[in-house]
Amino acid sequence: MVWRRIEHLPLIALFGAVGVLHFARPQFFLPLMPTWLPWHPELVALSGVAELTTALALAVPAWRRWGGWLAFATLLAVWPANWHHALSGGISHPDLPPAMANTAVAWARLPLQLPLLWWAWTIARRRTSALGLGARHAGGVAAPREVVDERVAVEDGV
Repeated sequence: MVWRRIEHLPLIALFGAVGVLHFARPQFFLPLMPTWLPWHPELVALSGVAELTTALALAVPAWRRWGGWLAFATLLAVWPANWHHALSGGISHPDLPPAMANTAVAWARLPLQLPLLWWAWTIARRRTSALGLGARHAGGVAAPREVVDERVAVEDGV
């Protein structure tokens, strides 16, 4: 039960940090963009806005569920860049760390997206109270804590 109260915190940190990096160091992301996509600088900025918005939504209990959906959508939206990186066999560029030119690193990044997608999806599917205490809503009214704990145990197969 404790994990459910804090599971969003690492995603807030991840999306917040990467969102800031999109503005602080856009040159890092530009070489990773697939060549078939137009407007590279604009899309890097847009993905930064999406990531910062995701972090904010995950941080606000009343918005957390939508933050999970936004995290899921953002991860799917940036996945083509990861595929481009992998299919290119790594990308060597002066603005990228040398490891990004490594084919194994490029391919290893792809499956790492899957647990992040699952994590975002689980947050998106979870209903939380306005206070973020994990209460399930029934008709907009939070259930008593004992009922919530019982429902969670049944849903989790406990």
